[in-house]
Amino acid sequence: MVKAFLRISLCIVGLVGFGIILGEVLKKWQVADPDFGVVWIVIPILFLFAIREITRSNYIREKKITAPKYLQTLTTILDVVFVLLSILACLGIPYLWFGTIEELGKRGGR
Repeated sequence: MVKAFLRISLCIVGLVGFGIILGEVLKKWQVADPDFGVVWIVIPILFLFAIREITRSNYIREKKITAPKYLQTLTTILDVVFVLLSILACLGIPYLWFGTIEELGKRGGR
């Protein structure tokens, strides 16, 4: 029980950090408005994580509440979404750092 709680807690902390990075990358790429709240990115990511955990839970699988094929399809779709978001974040991190360094350089040059 402690192991599962620790795993889920660390995943939530990591996903919140991931959402913040993703939000800042979207702002730097000017996909999102500069005043856009990062919470609007973090909440859906946490929601996707919760759905993923529910679909992978032993309780759902053992009680056969839904068809196993449906659960597997949903889990695969969620995994693909997480992979795509991860790729987007990893590609955007250098741009985010470059933008931050450039911004700090402009402030220091004043």
